[in-house]
Amino acid sequence: ATASFTKIGSQTVNLNSNNTYTGLTLVGAGTINVNHNNALGSSTGPNSHTILSAVTGNASPRITVNSNITTAENITITGETENGSYFSPLTAAGSGASQGTYNGTITLAGSGNIRIGPANWTGTITQSGTSHKLIFVGASNTVSNPMTINGADLTIGE
Repeated sequence: ATASFTKIGSQTVNLNSNNTYTGLTLVGAGTINVNHNNALGSSTGPNSHTILSAVTGNASPRITVNSNITTAENITITGETENGSYFSPLTAAGSGASQGTYNGTITLAGSGNIRIGPANWTGTITQSGTSHKLIFVGASNTVSNPMTINGADLTIGE
């Protein structure tokens, strides 16, 4: 079914089931815990995408992929994700091979420093727009695919 899902407010929402909607998922504040491989809906189709839109003054949006879960969802991070804190909008639970995995394309479209992790990253990480400093948080990040730089500088690390 074509539908969209919007998460607002600072609370945490647990998505525990196979969701088949093919629309946009917008996370404006709070946390979504991904407890099923297809919790964020279908990862195929022209509108199947998740956007984390960090807005100054809001509870920062976050997605956490739980242990032994792989999401193929394409995710775009927009807005300021740091604001002087060490906020990480994309994280995963678990460690090693059982740690949660992001297998879709992660697009960095926000401003300033963008912190992600810890997680397993098997999809492509790309950026658009201005230069970003991409910071992998935690000691247990595994990157298995290339990172693509589109017209801007990308710095990895602190």
